[in-house]
Amino acid sequence: MKFSDIEERTVNRLGSRLDYKYCYYIEFDFSILNNILARKKHGAHSEDTYAEVYIGFDTETSKAHEPVRGAFGRYVTQDNHICMWTIAIRAFHKNICTLRGAKPSELVHCVRLIRENIKATNLFLFAHNLPYDIVFLRRFFYKEFGYPVKQLNIRNHYPMTIKFKTEHGFIILRDSLILAGMSLEKWSKILEIGEHEKAVGFWNYDVIRNQQTFIPTKEELIYVEYDVLALVECLNKLADLLGDTVVSLPYTNTGIPRRDVRREGRKHYAKQDFKKQVGDYKEFCIQEKLFHGGFVHSNRFKNGIITNGVSCRDFKSSYPYSLLVCPMVTSAYAPLGRDLSIEDILDKSDSKGFMFKFCAENIRLIDRRYPMPALQYSKCELVLNPVKDNGRILCADYVEIWLNEIDARIIYDLYDYDKSICTQVSVATKSLLPRWFRDIVFNTFKEKCELEYKIKVEGQKELKPAYAQCKSRLNSLYGMSVTKPVKEQIIEVYEDTDKRFSGEYYYDSDNKEKDYMKYYNNRQEMLPYVWGIYTTSYSMLRIFELSKCIGDGTPNDLQYHYLYTDTDSIYSDKWNEETLNAFNEKTKQDLIAAGYGPVTIEDREFWLGIAEFDGYYDQFIAQGSKRYAGIKEGEVVITVAGVPKCGSKCLKGDLNNFKEGFVFPGVETGKKMLTYIYKDIYIDDFGNECADSIDMNPCDYRLSVVENPLTMDQLILFNDDGTISINEFEEPEYDWFE
Repeated sequence: MKFSDIEERTVNRLGSRLDYKYCYYIEFDFSILNNILARKKHGAHSEDTYAEVYIGFDTETSKAHEPVRGAFGRYVTQDNHICMWTIAIRAFHKNICTLRGAKPSELVHCVRLIRENIKATNLFLFAHNLPYDIVFLRRFFYKEFGYPVKQLNIRNHYPMTIKFKTEHGFIILRDSLILAGMSLEKWSKILEIGEHEKAVGFWNYDVIRNQQTFIPTKEELIYVEYDVLALVECLNKLADLLGDTVVSLPYTNTGIPRRDVRREGRKHYAKQDFKKQVGDYKEFCIQEKLFHGGFVHSNRFKNGIITNGVSCRDFKSSYPYSLLVCPMVTSAYAPLGRDLSIEDILDKSDSKGFMFKFCAENIRLIDRRYPMPALQYSKCELVLNPVKDNGRILCADYVEIWLNEIDARIIYDLYDYDKSICTQVSVATKSLLPRWFRDIVFNTFKEKCELEYKIKVEGQKELKPAYAQCKSRLNSLYGMSVTKPVKEQIIEVYEDTDKRFSGEYYYDSDNKEKDYMKYYNNRQEMLPYVWGIYTTSYSMLRIFELSKCIGDGTPNDLQYHYLYTDTDSIYSDKWNEETLNAFNEKTKQDLIAAGYGPVTIEDREFWLGIAEFDGYYDQFIAQGSKRYAGIKEGEVVITVAGVPKCGSKCLKGDLNNFKEGFVFPGVETGKKMLTYIYKDIYIDDFGNECADSIDMNPCDYRLSVVENPLTMDQLILFNDDGTISINEFEEPEYDWFE
């Protein structure tokens, strides 16, 4: 940000007084900070000011003694403490100082001195992992400044911002990790801040350090200094790039493209269109049930079986493609006032969008050999006697579930039933999304392709972090459309009560309807939630369309060769290249019909939505959703929810080890278990000033497998008429279709 004339004169006048200092905090002349001017916050009252100063803080923590193993070889939980902390201050595009100390009370005292000497209403302090640091500091902040006047948590143990009120103004703590969307190391490289990039490897986290006896080495001093300098320099650089100030920086990484979308949307009166389309709170509650998420599943017939010669086909930007090409609901829903058959709905599905409750009796897969059931058990309003396969329903005596016409197409193609009806039907008009929004999606995809080309073809590996950030921004354009308009407020408990304990979190959902109206009337909100619902549905439909390119597309081939699907990719050992090429050609033609084409760079074309080759596996095995492994280019690779990718080395190159009960040791994978410990302020046996803390110990992961409800030998349990004999069905007291 450019200096004002007064600030320019201030920098020149201070001269040598602004020479950078790195010292114990009490040795610093805090009166220098009086020269940082207060600015009026844009659009706020005159008394609401801020200081354009970037302040970052960080803590280093330690156990008091070496870890001890107890029963069953598990580590005994022990209190942890801060052993060193740093605060960096940057103003006028210049690093003013880095201050350090050892005790948490000293850090809070330092914050008070900074607050007293900067004359502005609001003072911001950033930490690159606030949810961790604040646990060690919370009691000391409460003691010094009282309980927060405001705190925003995105989930349990994850505060995004915390606001304290003091006699000199507000102190606002913010998390920069959620703003960057990546580690400080990657962030500093992407922004090319230069001299003070994070000093990786200078700090040994296994060393025991106590406040009274710890004397940092030269390397350790550099590590803690560069940590916070890299943070404030990144914040300052990002603000300059975005044309922001410290007070207007977005809270999250998604906030950056969100703001661009809002800025463009205002030019096209998107808020007026939003209010014409979006319904009331009751309709939103139904739409919550309508959102089913992506399709992730493994073949129940092949779980635990190693398959040779498997290749993956991955959609290139699946969700952005759906945003560009697929007709979405772009008008308000209107209640139809009568029930319909599913055939009636599908007959009008090209031009009309539907929202309805689908009810079916004796529902079952049309072909019992089909390996990928779509009906999601967790989204059913009511279900009787289901037979489940990893959360999806193979058959049931009765189901009720909210669907739109895209989901209905999948269910209609895969399932049969004795009776069905669609009730509580609402209908809306469908069309392509507004061109201004789709152009943003396509241009972001174009930027992603240009970076990808420079990395893969020109060998500019240093652009990998920038590519990852651009890819995240592209996905954010979908994410912001499916962000829930109303969320339960997550409240942290600051002190023990007769019902709750300090550090506990609870949900407050009493004002959801009121909060929804705030969302509805907020001039910044202009992307209807239903767009995200339809984007997800279309992307799931395309997975099932792509599966028809396996073998001859029949259940017989799919039973043996449709191995796994993961949201926007499919793994198979029998791809039909002819039908696959036809699928991709249709994808291209649909994109052209929607007003777009490929991104062309030199002699290469990048197409949205096509199913690309994404790797060959000599061997592949799955044990359920988000539990699969393969041997790719001679190396074992894994995807297991809860296990870092490096856990692949634990299999010792043999996929036969990938079976139920296999343990991925935490000491090898680096996986940590966080134990939150809440205690009042005290001095431990080693002289450390302690309070609340987090203990991190290696965490083992034991692989579980999906229990196959129907193995190959059990298929005989299907009767000739398509019903099954696994569960006894008690007749309901009334006819569901009466």
